[in-house]
Amino acid sequence: MKRAIWAAAIVVALASAPAAFATQGEHEVSVGAAGGTATDGPWGGLDARWLYDLTDFWAIGAGIHDRLLWNALPAGRQAVTFEGRFVVDALQWIPSIGGGVGAAVRSGGGVGFAPWAHVDVGADYRPNRKWGVGARFGAEGPVDGTGVAWVGGVYWNWYGGTGIGLDL
Repeated sequence: MKRAIWAAAIVVALASAPAAFATQGEHEVSVGAAGGTATDGPWGGLDARWLYDLTDFWAIGAGIHDRLLWNALPAGRQAVTFEGRFVVDALQWIPSIGGGVGAAVRSGGGVGFAPWAHVDVGADYRPNRKWGVGARFGAEGPVDGTGVAWVGGVYWNWYGGTGIGLDL
């Protein structure tokens, strides 16, 4: 009974404490390799992202996505997106759901421009305040829905900024 009273007191104290955001004000730079399959064949490429953490739960930023079609080299697509991400970042394992919209340019076999979008789910492992590794899986493609590709990738993340530094 005594343990239950102490546990309840601790829960009440934590619930009444002011909110402390572990990553509010931090920024993240992410670089990684991605691959997948699309209607025009398998592809591989590189991603680079910059995110700014508004809170422990919301981040905004931008990304550059380079895609090469393996069966039609040097054809591919290069896209730039503006991103939003819902993140649960107060733990070493950081799950997230993200999306972005922007523009893509098709290269090789004729150049074309298309509005671009992507959605993904992911998880990062952050063993310390400076770096982490992660994986993301999702879909991307032109906004009109033609040529949607499935994508998966692994990423190296660097963190910096003015986060409070609370790790649970």
